[in-house]
Parts: sequence; structure tokens; C-alpha cells
Amino acid sequence: MPRRIPALAGSPYRVLAETPCTSTSCHSGVKVSFWRSQKAYAGDCLCFQNHAGKGTGRLGSEMKALAEHCGGSHKTVNDRIHIVQCFDQHLRELNIQIQRVAQIKVRHIESYIHERLAQGIGKRTLQNEMASLRAVLQQAGRKQVAEHERLTNKSLGLSGESRSGTRQAITPDHYRHVLEMARTKDPGLAAALELSRLMGLRSQEAVQSAQSLKTWKQAVERGDTRLTVVFGTKGRRPRETVILDAGAIKNERSYRFKCSGSDYPFSIVT
Repeated sequence: MPRRIPALAGSPYRVLAETPCTSTSCHSGVKVSFWRSQKAYAGDCLCFQNHAGKGTGRLGSEMKALAEHCGGSHKTVNDRIHIVQCFDQHLRELNIQIQRVAQIKVRHIESYIHERLAQGIGKRTLQNEMASLRAVLQQAGRKQVAEHERLTNKSLGLSGESRSGTRQAITPDHYRHVLEMARTKDPGLAAALELSRLMGLRSQEAVQSAQSLKTWKQAVERGDTRLTVVFGTKGRRPRETVILDAGAIKNERSYRFKCSGSDYPFSIVT
């Protein structure tokens, strides 16, 4: 079990020991790792890069406070905090030593977005990040910067992307290809993908499913076609999900539950 030290309230944790069992990239492009630890929670999605350098300075603290005051759901506020911390880290890495939001220039935000584009982050994701940065700037009274013509989505090269979503699942062939790659790299990641595909889970729900596996196992054995999802849901609101491929679990037995001592997604095996 890794030893964790809380950083700031509502922020990720710093991890000081042990090797993670799964590594991937979250929506903002920050590398995260998941442990086969007990009782998952937001702390089981652990962010490294945000705290890789020095502790948060005055700018980061001020932006975090402003992000909280912008309002929104718990998840929206939490995502906004992660975004401003990533922006603060970008400035630190460039040795741009500004201490107040009042000192943020248009070129600083342009530099951040250009770097994110170079990292391969999607345009729709960056549109969300810009919306968060604009909200924080507006909250700080920096309307002139937030609405600057150089910081429009079009000027930043972020326009032209649909925000309505495809509303289509990936094809079976694409899924099998990704799953095989995941199995060769990390069985924990592969298990989370299986959970997401078979039970219609969001990624965070799959990661935090440890506390629900026994309950879901019993539901599948009873022949239930719906599962109650409690952990990792949006806004922490429980919801029901339909088992998208009940035959694969119950009849064809291509997959089966094998609850181990840790009850983690490792327990879904072929």
C-alpha cells in the first residue's frame, strides 16, 4: 500500500512509495496511476505531474481558490482545479515567476495551449480547459484577458470540433485490438476495459469498482440485467447501468467473476 500525503484539499495526492499497477492518461493529459489498494475513492486516481516540482506557490493557491468560487458540480470544480494546477505547473517549468492572477498575460495562456496541442491533447478537451481558464480569469476580474481576441478558440486553433459527441461505441474490432494491447502491458488496465465494455461503465466507475464487485457478482448470478453503480459516478449520484453483454458473462462464460482478497478489477478474468 503506497503511503500518501495529502497535497491541497480537493487536489490529487503525492505518492512516495510502491509501484502502481496501472498507468494511463486522464482527460487533461496528466499521467495517472491506479493502485490495487483498498476502498477506492478519488484518491485512487493519483496525479504525479502536478506535484512533481515545488509546492504550489501563490499563483497556484490563488487560482485554486478562484476555481472553487466559480461554482458548478463537485466534479466540475475538481476538474477546474486540476486544469489551473496544470497551467500553474506549465509556468513553473518555463520559469515564469509570476505570483498573482493579475500578472497573467495573454502570451502565457497561448504558450500553455500550444504545448498541450503539441502533447496531442484533443481539441475538445482543450476547449474545456480554456473554458475553465476563462472562468477563473473572469472570477478574478480579468475580463479583458479572458475575452481577448487572441484567446478565442478560433485564434488558438481549437475551433471546428463538434462538442455533441459521436454517441457511438467503438467497434468490436477496435475494442479487441485495444484490449489485447492492454493485456500485454497491464492486466489491471485490461480488466478495467472489460468492466467498462461489458457493463456500460464510465472509466472512473470502472477504476473505483472495487467496493461493488461482490454485489455485482451476486446480481449476475441472480440473472439481473441491471447493476447499481455507486462509486465513481458523476456528482456522486448512484445510477443504474444495463449489462450490455449479459450473454458473455452468464451464458457463454467468456468472462467470470473471481473475487480475490483485494476485490479489484484484477478479479475479472478470461
